[in-house]
Amino acid sequence: MACSGSYSDGDRFAEYWCVSITDDERASINVRLRQASTMVHMARQANGACDCTLSEASTEYLQTLTNIIAAVFYNCRCSNLNLTKEEKEMYGTWVREDLVNIRNGNIELCAGETGAEYAVTGWAAQGITEFGRARIIANDMLRNS
Repeated sequence: MACSGSYSDGDRFAEYWCVSITDDERASINVRLRQASTMVHMARQANGACDCTLSEASTEYLQTLTNIIAAVFYNCRCSNLNLTKEEKEMYGTWVREDLVNIRNGNIELCAGETGAEYAVTGWAAQGITEFGRARIIANDMLRNS
């Protein structure tokens, strides 16, 4: 599964920011949301998170992130959304940090706990007798055949 498409749409954008939009504005906002999604796609692509199934929480999170990116970086004036300079700076800082964390795998997006924050545990079976070693080899052959 490649990173493509938009994580949000005009209706979700309006709902998130508590604004009302017209049909004409919806089309323009959808373009901005598609552009905003590209920034997220690039961050996901950097750590190989495009080939996984997103968790349910990740889907909502990426929708929120995309809505914020569209409002801050693409200046969606068509939505009548008025963010102050301070709010834009605050959201911009948050977005940049989250994109870096996605890029580095510090934010878990994929279902199945595959991010950098999850410990990996592995061990090798060891036999202390000839029979134990033979059993380990036989079990490995059965598992991997």
